Amino acid sequence: MVCVTSTSTSSIIVITKSLTILDAYYYTGSPCDEKEYPSPSAQSSPWSPFENRAHFELAEFLYKQNQMSAGNIDKLMQIWASLHPNDGGPFDSHNGLYEMIDSIEDGKVAWESFTMNHPASDHDHDDADDTSDDLPSWKRKTYHVWFRDPRKLLQAQLSNPEFKDGIDYAPKVVYNNKKERVWENFMSGNWAWDQCVSLSVFS
Repeated sequence: MVCVTSTSTSSIIVITKSLTILDAYYYTGSPCDEKEYPSPSAQSSPWSPFENRAHFELAEFLYKQNQMSAGNIDKLMQIWASLHPNDGGPFDSHNGLYEMIDSIEDGKVAWESFTMNHPASDHDHDDADDTSDDLPSWKRKTYHVWFRDPRKLLQAQLSNPEFKDGIDYAPKVVYNNKKERVWENFMSGNWAWDQCVSLSVFS
């Protein structure tokens, strides 16, 4: 939550107006403390469920960056285990890697889903003009779309103390030296500004 109020009161937020080296005007503030942040995660390590940072980065490299095949992951883990017979590899196989990734806690925002297809696939097959058999395969398929509520995800991120140093909580309007509006991120947009700022504060 971000609050905006005048500096003449016992305010939660102090608003400042300053000229940057780019001649841009910023209205900035600090997070509202009306509500306490939730308690930090009880995880024993920031890299949990991985043993350490190196194991996490290895998993990220294999699964996300390199997208290594399951067979090659197994081969790599076998070579790794032969080089370190007393310690073994970081993962026993590709299944161990996948299970570790699946065990990552990703918050409490539930996944939702719906199905969709091309309108042409709903054509009445008893119709004499039915041409559904001539449709390309992608128009005949039913697609499953999985998503999580963006609003709830944003609320979860804002309430997570682990992001406290990585989120700009202050809504702002930015102009360049040509007095043109500059759009940088969510907090430089109209919605964030309209939600939190009243121009009467500066009158």
